[in-house]
Amino acid sequence: MKQQYLSLSASGIEQSLFKGIWIRWDALTTAERWVCANIILLPVWWVTGLASYMPTLILFGIAVYKGLRLKRPSFSVAAFLSFTTYHFVGSLLFKVLSSEDISPTWLLRLGLFWFPIALLLWYIQSNNIKVRPEVIAWACSVSVLQMIGFWLVVHFIFKERPYAYPRALFSLLTGNAEDKYDDGNGLGNYLMPYDFDDKALGGLARWSFFFHFPKLAL
Repeated sequence: MKQQYLSLSASGIEQSLFKGIWIRWDALTTAERWVCANIILLPVWWVTGLASYMPTLILFGIAVYKGLRLKRPSFSVAAFLSFTTYHFVGSLLFKVLSSEDISPTWLLRLGLFWFPIALLLWYIQSNNIKVRPEVIAWACSVSVLQMIGFWLVVHFIFKERPYAYPRALFSLLTGNAEDKYDDGNGLGNYLMPYDFDDKALGGLARWSFFFHFPKLAL
């Protein structure tokens, strides 16, 4: 009987969430729509150069739409905030001790990447926000199909030939990087789906797809 109940429950979840291979948008909560859309639109954030700023943009959207209602931070949130502060201060001290230039853009980029992630975790725990695993799995499956399709086109049509790394849209609009990529110019300012000089298994180019580093795409 228990096994039958579990089977019926799983079937009910599938029927309520999916229509064929498509997910039913009206069956998702607001949080699930945010998560699903951001995973599927990862190529868009990559081309525009906004991937690193997505936690900040999401946090800003929440603040405008609902307001940030935060409870006392849990141990995990406090630990994350401590790590974020440590990373920020450590990176700043390293620049100072190395006599390197500290630009406002660098400071802003460093702060906007780590602190919003910690604040998002704090907000999620404070409001007991949950996202069903089926929603995340479906969105990640769509993202994987996007990557496979991208790889098939570049590998079989363009033969993974060398190319000049184009700049992301945000970088073009703000002029925060040089036209030609060089170490230290910021990986997020350029579109580098694969490194033609770095070979992986079978002599294939090492791909990073819509991420800044190959290790994030493996």
